[in-house]
Order: sequence, then C-alpha cells, then structure tokens
Amino acid sequence: MPREEKKYMAKEISGRFKESQSIFITGFKGIKATDMDNLRGKLGQVTSNYLIIKNTLAKSALKDAKLLELDQLIEGPSSFTLTDSDDSTKVAKILASFAKKHEGFNIKGGYVDGKLFLEDEVKRLASLPSREVLLAQIVGGIGAPISGLVFVLSGLLGGFVRVLDQIQKKTAQMKKEQPKQTQEPQSQQTKMGQENAVSQEAGSDEASDVAPEGKNEESAPQA
Repeated sequence: MPREEKKYMAKEISGRFKESQSIFITGFKGIKATDMDNLRGKLGQVTSNYLIIKNTLAKSALKDAKLLELDQLIEGPSSFTLTDSDDSTKVAKILASFAKKHEGFNIKGGYVDGKLFLEDEVKRLASLPSREVLLAQIVGGIGAPISGLVFVLSGLLGGFVRVLDQIQKKTAQMKKEQPKQTQEPQSQQTKMGQENAVSQEAGSDEASDVAPEGKNEESAPQA
C-alpha cells in the first residue's frame, strides 16, 4: 500500500475511533469465516462494527486519535469493535460469549467511557446486567444483587435521595408544629379570661341576693 494511501486510511480509522463511544480490542486465530460473519451480525444489532486492522495502521490511527494507552493492547492479530451504543455491556457480553465458544478468540481490553479497560475489566463489564435490566431493577424495586461500579453509584444515589426525603419530611413537620405552639398560649389565656369573667359574674349575683335579705331583717317590726 502506498505511503499516501496509508496516511489516508489511518486518518479515516482515527476518525472512527474518535466518534465511537467504546472500543474493544480482541485477538483471533483460526476462526472460521462463517463464525466471524455471525459475530459481525450480532454486533451489528447493537450498533457496533467489527474491523480487522493491521497493527501498524491501527497504531498510527490510535496515535492520531490520541489514544496511545491502547497501543499496549495491540500485539499479534488484532480486531477492533467500535460501538456507538451507550450500553457497552451489551457489546462486552457478545464478545465474551464468542470467546467462550471459540478458543482462538480472546479479549485484550478496550476503551470505555474515556478509560482504559484491561481484559479482566472487560470481562467484569460483560458480567453486569444490561442497561435495560438495571433500569427495570431500579424502577421496579427488584432486589437482585448488582455488582461493580453500577452498584456503588446506585447505592450512593439511593442514599442521597432518602436523606433529602427525610429532610423534606422533617421540615414539613416542623412547619406544622410551629402554629400549634404559638396558638396554645393564646387559647389558654382566653380560657382563663373566660373563667375569671364567670367567677366575677357569679360573685356579683351572690352580692345582689344577700343585700335585700339584710334590708328586710332591719325593717322587720320588733315584738
């Protein structure tokens, strides 16, 4: 391949690297063409492309895309899975499943959400539930165990929401109790005033009843 053509190809591949949400690098040896076609078909269903690129061309493209950390993964025959999907777990599951069924296929690593993933980390990603399943668990309140980073993040988020809910409830309760506390002394004062008024009226009635009796006794004729 002429030098100018190599530069053009490297630039094209570099552009695809930059546009991809995730990049997975795999190794292959002795895989049948029909099996490779089946793998491409499954990856295509999750908006991913499976490419076989020569190492020198791949390294040049990675350098242009400023993804030099992936250079260490390129050794021996290498293939690249580029995905536009936000759910990288689906892609990792397909690759991990294919690797279990074919001895000549192995996962080297990848680049997910701006971070380098080594072989074990990609396999761990493949063991996680898919994005749809995680959302269903959160919405439905399913108590299935969730491992890894997703579990930590969802736990922190859930705790944060619960704390906010408790603060909101406590604030509402305090607002309800405040008027009661201010109204109670007023009601007691009103009640005491009413009782004093009643007692004063009762005293004046008794005084009016006693006075006439005293006058009658003084005016009575002596025997």
